Amino acid sequence: MKRVAPALIVLAVSAAAEPTSIDQIRTEFSPQADIVVQHCWRRAGGEQIWLASADDFGKRRLLFDTARSAGIMFSQDEEWLVVNDRWGSNGSSARLYKKVAPLDYREQLDLTGGAWDFFAQHEKVAQPDFDHRYTEAIRWINKPAAIVLELSGHMDHNHHVDGWLCIYYIESKKFSTDIDALNKQQVTLHD
Repeated sequence: MKRVAPALIVLAVSAAAEPTSIDQIRTEFSPQADIVVQHCWRRAGGEQIWLASADDFGKRRLLFDTARSAGIMFSQDEEWLVVNDRWGSNGSSARLYKKVAPLDYREQLDLTGGAWDFFAQHEKVAQPDFDHRYTEAIRWINKPAAIVLELSGHMDHNHHVDGWLCIYYIESKKFSTDIDALNKQQVTLHD
């Protein structure tokens, strides 16, 4: 009996200490509702994003850990996801992940640099040297697999970009601003 009591006290202290490290938890589901996405904000700051099986919550994996905050968007088939990493008050990045096994997604590419390079090339300007620069994935397209990105940034009222949109195609690994071509691929109307 003497050995059991210290063990129970250790368990009680550990159980009581653990919840104080997490300030808030938000749960959502993947498009097919087979993956539970759990956002855990730490009291000391930062966020962790965990993926778990909806059938067996014991099967889970840490996807992303950041000092600030982040959001994720799955492709409809759940083969890809993008993390919107809001790493600071002056910037954010869009990071592309590919599924390699159930609940296991691996980062393939940070889309941020390429998107801003494409912006500079498309607008025929030098790469903007903004002190605030944001890249955010705002929508997945199913066919062909693509992500719509929004770029924003500013240095002052004479130097800013507000909501500039482009598309990143997963298969070709190319950026585009041709929304009309993308829209044509989304329509099927039979007589």
